[in-house]
Amino acid sequence: MNPVHQDPGPCPCGDEVCTAWGTILLKKTGHLRGCGCSSCRNGGNYRAGHGIQQTTHERLGGTGRAPTNEDRALPYVVEAAIMPESKTGDQVPDSWQKFVASKWFVDALRQARRAAPIGANVFPAVAVDAEFVILDIRPQRQANDASR
Repeated sequence: MNPVHQDPGPCPCGDEVCTAWGTILLKKTGHLRGCGCSSCRNGGNYRAGHGIQQTTHERLGGTGRAPTNEDRALPYVVEAAIMPESKTGDQVPDSWQKFVASKWFVDALRQARRAAPIGANVFPAVAVDAEFVILDIRPQRQANDASR
């Protein structure tokens, strides 16, 4: 078990990026609270991402803990009545067109499409900040051509 206190000084992680200074050590890592080393940063990123994943899981009707590996999870069956508001041409902001054409979104949609079990009749979707789900409703052939 790691000690929980040290004499006032720099973080024992030894990472040159870390500028933490103090006495209270975290039990789990043995680093100072506020440590900026890559290990502590990555752990924070993982926790934040998994928190959003858990919220999305609950909002889509999942129970219990969210799957730790999204790619191995089963699709959510969500029954929802939607009221679409169709926009086209000048009604669609350029920023939206730029977003859906961005490498980030295309990769995320491709990842969702590839995670679906073979033969499953599911729509690939990208959940953003556990608040919005962007659903790809294009015919399957057109969606596959666009993602190449």
